[in-house]
Amino acid sequence: MSTKSLSTLEIEPLINKFLELYSEIIDFENLTKKLETPQKLGYCEKLVKDNYLIKGPVIDGSLSVFPYITEEYKDFFKFAHGVRLRRMAFNNVPWNNSGPDMLRDWKYGWPLTQINYRNFSSLYSQLEQLYLVNVNRELSCQDLLNIYFGGLDERLFFFLDEFDQITDEEIPTPTKEYFKTLRKVKCKDSVLKQLIYNLEFLIRVSLNKKFQKCDIYTKDEPSLIKGLIYFSAAANKRNTITEEDIIKAYNTHFKLLKTDVTHYPLREDVFKSTNYNSIKAKLVHYSLKLGITHG
Repeated sequence: MSTKSLSTLEIEPLINKFLELYSEIIDFENLTKKLETPQKLGYCEKLVKDNYLIKGPVIDGSLSVFPYITEEYKDFFKFAHGVRLRRMAFNNVPWNNSGPDMLRDWKYGWPLTQINYRNFSSLYSQLEQLYLVNVNRELSCQDLLNIYFGGLDERLFFFLDEFDQITDEEIPTPTKEYFKTLRKVKCKDSVLKQLIYNLEFLIRVSLNKKFQKCDIYTKDEPSLIKGLIYFSAAANKRNTITEEDIIKAYNTHFKLLKTDVTHYPLREDVFKSTNYNSIKAKLVHYSLKLGITHG
């Protein structure tokens, strides 16, 4: 459905229909009612509107200049290999690309594995955009180092909506074993899948009615939330997604929207734990400078 068509829909009847269908399964009445005024959930124009988006994440590389980021952003690529959660994700879940990459993805469970690299890529896009909203200026290389080495990605990955309640010392190191568990997670049934889809549609209608022209954001946000749902199941040592994981994921997402992400500066110990002169680090560095996504 086009953005123009979405903006003509009335949100209240859609919310009522959603609650009629799912109120016995999941308690989302408070959340859905706030969709009539999405600012209450943390959304704002500079976060969601197409003309304000960085169109990242920067760590996936680009030959073009990113809007709202200073020209020195490519200096950050030298350190990209040190972003340990992103590195583990790039090398341990399917990319879901076509062609030769399909052979690589089979190694990591594709097409049965339901989580993929885009769920992580969308997380980093969100963190970049939230940082931009909070500083209200172009992002520098130091800003990118704070975003990618501040630990907020790992806090969300392991602790979800408790991300602000733990210390840096409590954050575990992402491991291949944990990603093996993550790849086994699947949705319980088609009812929950449809519930997630319908809630995504409600949010899309709400944002387009309020802000208009936010197609890029509303296409990327569901991938982030899906990732959070899978993170929740893995954190609770389950292979099956339940209603609890959906609630946890949306609570995490909306808490993040209201968070000043600049309060998570670069962690020196994690930043210095990588040898940036290694062959692997240099390969990642130069690949990203050429616009080739690499981990």
